[in-house]
Amino acid sequence: MILDVNLIGRDFNRVPFLLTLPKIFDNLNLGENMEERDVVHASDLSFSDIVLTYPDFVLVDFYLASLPDCQRQGVVIEDLASKYKGKVKMVKLDTDKNPGISSRYRVTSTPTLILFKDGEEIDRMIGFVSEGELRNYLDKILKKTTKK
Repeated sequence: MILDVNLIGRDFNRVPFLLTLPKIFDNLNLGENMEERDVVHASDLSFSDIVLTYPDFVLVDFYLASLPDCQRQGVVIEDLASKYKGKVKMVKLDTDKNPGISSRYRVTSTPTLILFKDGEEIDRMIGFVSEGELRNYLDKILKKTTKK
C-alpha cells in the first residue's frame, strides 16, 4: 500500500491509498469469510451479529491474552473447533479490548466459557477447562438436544 502523507491536505483526491481501501477491507475477513473459519474472533461491535443472531449453539471464550490459562484455553478451543464445526460455533472475545460485552455478561474472571443457544446464554464455565472435559460437556449437550 502506498501512502504519501504529503498529499493529504493539499490534494486529497490524488491520495493513492484511497484506491486500495477495498483491498484493505477484503483482508479483514469480514462477511462470508467469517463463517469459513473454525474460530471466529468477536468484538463489542460484532458480538450481536456473530453470537446472538446465530440459530444454534455458540461457545464463546472470554479471554485475556496475557494470562497463561487463557492461552491454554485458546489452544483447546482451536483444537476442538474443527471437530464441532457445524454443531457448535466457536467464538473468542478478548475481554481487555471489549469491555462492553464482558461487563454485559458479568465476566469477572478469565477464562470464562459461555454457551449460547439461539442467542440465549444457557451455561457458563469459569476457569480453565481441559480438552477432554470440554469434549465430554459438548457431547452431552448435543446428545440432549438430538433426543428431543
